Amino acid sequence: SGADVILIKTPALTEKLYGAENIEVVSAEEMRNAVFSNLPDADGLLMVAAVADYKPQITAEEKIKKTGKRMTLQLEATTDILYEIGENRNRFPKLKVLGGFAAESEDLLNNAKAKLKKKHLDFIFANDISSNESGFESEQNKGFLIDRSGIMREVPLSSKQKIAEEIVTELVKLFSE
Repeated sequence: SGADVILIKTPALTEKLYGAENIEVVSAEEMRNAVFSNLPDADGLLMVAAVADYKPQITAEEKIKKTGKRMTLQLEATTDILYEIGENRNRFPKLKVLGGFAAESEDLLNNAKAKLKKKHLDFIFANDISSNESGFESEQNKGFLIDRSGIMREVPLSSKQKIAEEIVTELVKLFSE
């Protein structure tokens, strides 16, 4: 049988996912709240969003007038949603599979393996965002699928659609274990 899918997305992703419940958010905090409100009934979660790591410490209600040549913007860390879920996984007994992404610009495999362990993931897709032929601005991607036991499989340069199919196949495989 099929899956009931909830897509939590930003306005940057203009297309809706047909057959899924689409929830739109505009901040890391809204994304966290949407994920956590849907998590108790979820048996799988794949976090693919590149959520901002930092946010402005203070937001202005009105336009900030120019007062000089320079302004310092103070930033504070946003909540690491996937880490918070992994650390509290026992609160979500239905959650069987937890997956994420490691978009890295250096030391790809070591950083991805560390993230897999730190966030208590079942698998991670690691991709090198410094490559000109793949990553954020490209229609293609490549990388490595790494599972919780450390087994790694290279995914060659392919369309992002093909990469998505590979990741969903991994997700389904983990459900059957």
